[in-house]
Amino acid sequence: MKSILLLTVLLGTLNSYACQCEKYPLSHGDVIKKVVNKKFGQEVKLDLRQDVTAIKAYPSIVEKLDLFGFRGTSCEVSGPQGESLYHCINRVKYDYLVKVGSCELIVRAKSNYKKAKAKVVSTTCK
Repeated sequence: MKSILLLTVLLGTLNSYACQCEKYPLSHGDVIKKVVNKKFGQEVKLDLRQDVTAIKAYPSIVEKLDLFGFRGTSCEVSGPQGESLYHCINRVKYDYLVKVGSCELIVRAKSNYKKAKAKVVSTTCK
């Protein structure tokens, strides 16, 4: 009985730590701030937690085809619209809704381990 319990705990522990990454793609926060400041031509105060919301993720071909077999494991995560994504993927691409005063911008950001970039896709600002 003790060995079955120990085995169950061990397997549960292995599954919870199964997906650990050595590297992560760069954060999008800095490039979002940079592109918003460039759009307005001045320094804009932007709170990433309140003013920026991920609205869509773009799964890579690896994620779409499940080439590594991560579906249903601890490496699989859900995107903002329920997209199936992997925790340890080397490239990410997201659309963000950025609120600046009465304006809203859609910013598309991409990153990998070495660089991150972003661009304004649409805006309600004049």
